[in-house]
Amino acid sequence: MEKLGPPPKSLTIAVSSIEEKPIASGLLSGQMSTFGYGCNNRLDEQLMKLRREMVGLRQLDMSLLSQLDALRKSILEYKKLLNGESAQSDQQQDTLSSSTESSV
Repeated sequence: MEKLGPPPKSLTIAVSSIEEKPIASGLLSGQMSTFGYGCNNRLDEQLMKLRREMVGLRQLDMSLLSQLDALRKSILEYKKLLNGESAQSDQQQDTLSSSTESSV
């Protein structure tokens, strides 16, 4: 497999970099939400909490992906090592069998 490139910016955002602005701030001035201020404030708080949790989960996901990639690389190196040792032992056995055949 190919080496993984750097993760997209959207997956490396720190929790502190998320702006805490209300969802309704994008509305045109003069427009009011039908829910009223108290409901919007509570909804905004819940959405901010959800955003923070999602950022944390993304960071955890990237960490796990990195660990999985390191494990995969270690397994590949181990397999190469085993194949190399196997090839050496085969060569040694071939050398031993050819030397015993020539001595007979």
